[in-house]
Amino acid sequence: MGQAFSDYKWKNRILLLVDSVKTDILTSQLEQFGKLEDEIQERDLIVFLVLKDRVALPNGKNSKIRAKEIYDVFDIESTFKGVALLGKDSGLKFKESFTVKPQRIFDFIDSMPMRKSEMKHDD
Repeated sequence: MGQAFSDYKWKNRILLLVDSVKTDILTSQLEQFGKLEDEIQERDLIVFLVLKDRVALPNGKNSKIRAKEIYDVFDIESTFKGVALLGKDSGLKFKESFTVKPQRIFDFIDSMPMRKSEMKHDD
């Protein structure tokens, strides 16, 4: 798996679960998405946990991506606690405070022009 956002550009959408520490609400949000692995894979989605000073995969393994990079590049406040979605173009597409229903994210992705094109080609 890549270790920089440029490794994902045009290949994956990125879902950031952002909090200062691993809280109950963050864990709950992660569990909601964890139950929907097929839906996540179908949309080329990768989930990252963004904690105060580190970025980790859902299994807890640290990424080389730095939290500061996320806050700076995507203009996400360091006090933000919630869900952010980056498109395949690496642009910030969605940002909302916890808790966000996974279906809302999937519906949002499915409404994107690139995703609509992907779904046509999958038929």
